[in-house]
Amino acid sequence: MLKNTVDIFCLGCGIYGKESAFFETLLHCTKHPYRLYFQDNRKGTLNMAQLWNEFVRQSTSDILVIVDSDIQFSSNWLTKLIAVLEQDDIGTVVPVTNVTNELVHQAHHASGASPFIVPYGQVAGMCFVFRREAFKDIGGFDEKFMFYGQDTDWFVRSALTTRWEVWVHPGVFVHHAGHASRNVFEHAYDFEADKVRALDLFRKKQIRYREIYSKILKKQLQG
Repeated sequence: MLKNTVDIFCLGCGIYGKESAFFETLLHCTKHPYRLYFQDNRKGTLNMAQLWNEFVRQSTSDILVIVDSDIQFSSNWLTKLIAVLEQDDIGTVVPVTNVTNELVHQAHHASGASPFIVPYGQVAGMCFVFRREAFKDIGGFDEKFMFYGQDTDWFVRSALTTRWEVWVHPGVFVHHAGHASRNVFEHAYDFEADKVRALDLFRKKQIRYREIYSKILKKQLQG
């Protein structure tokens, strides 16, 4: 697997300073073979799930990466993340960032530098590496989400499969400058309203998720 070329997808927003840092660190810090699909999104297509699904359908790689254009990479980031996917039951792996959530932050300190599983898939989606096979099993990103929520929803669904685990590699750090898209499109789009709508959709879906979790836990306890 490590010899395969990886496809990387990124949406550009025309933020010169942040995106120049993206390209510079990608070139200097990526040793593993890759193809970059950088799509100009200055017109403001905000259904991220739809664009991500199109990328996966068009890609021919077994390993894919989706990343924000305001990310700055660290040395050998991709090789280290792909190495985690060598385990058959891991479908997605993410690095740690400067905006890592509290759950991952606590697990990070508990595990040291070793990669660890996030049982409920609650990780940030500004940079993640995943298997095409896992994508097929889990299903595509839910296009009812727009700018927020499609990544979290997909990670949770991955954890629910009981086959494809979501892991974090604390030995890989990427810096997330943040708000590249918002800075460009905030005059034309109500991001806060979309965030509220995404949270409402996610809560409704969590009712079904909790039922599945209960069945999984019951089965594990019986086993």
